[in-house]
Amino acid sequence: MRRGLAYRASRLPGAPPIVLVHGLGVSSSYFRPLLRVLDGRADVVAPDLPGFGYTPAPREALGIGALADALASFLEELELGRPLLLGNSLGCQVVVDTAVRRPELVGALALVGPTIDPAAPRLLNQAARLIVDGFREHPLAVPGLVADYLRVGPRRIVATARSALRDRVEDKLPRVTVPAVVIHGSRDPLSPARWCEHATSLLPHGHMVTIRGAAHAAHWSHPRQTAAALEPLVARLRPGTPRPLR
Repeated sequence: MRRGLAYRASRLPGAPPIVLVHGLGVSSSYFRPLLRVLDGRADVVAPDLPGFGYTPAPREALGIGALADALASFLEELELGRPLLLGNSLGCQVVVDTAVRRPELVGALALVGPTIDPAAPRLLNQAARLIVDGFREHPLAVPGLVADYLRVGPRRIVATARSALRDRVEDKLPRVTVPAVVIHGSRDPLSPARWCEHATSLLPHGHMVTIRGAAHAAHWSHPRQTAAALEPLVARLRPGTPRPLR
């Protein structure tokens, strides 16, 4: 535990640091397949954000800014340097907010299925897309998802989702100064190709990778392809590798 955040890890001191940030309602357990793939290749930590997984829940659900503050405090205490922050879904909004407000803590970004698509700005729009996604995810991912959702409860999930809808990530993306990759699952209804392409175009140093056959949780169903998409950014974090110009 650090700063009250529970976490999973595959530590390899001296290797490029990566921090995995989960999405709405789920927890660090959603990164188990990717943690296994990255084991021995990077220094990886996956925290549970406040109110999710095994991290104690504050009285009220936290908004994107407060979740980013909790992540920043976690990064400071772990002293990982400037890691690659990988977010999935709502986790993308958290890591983007962190990169914009605390750029000294971030070395690179990976956005897996970034939310929220401005073309679906209402809670009902997002709920409908989430139901479709449920039929496209790997069947073995579903039990873990349900367990996490039940642990968090509908009240906190809805309150956090409303905060995510108010967060205009598209206004923040142009202010991200570090290299970034947008990872798009070709079957992702929550983050369709049109939105992922637009999000990539807003990033000053961004590029996009599409993983065929993946839905919203490409890191779970296609962990090897996700790890491969990270490699160019991970290489920049290795000692002696020049960082890009700002």
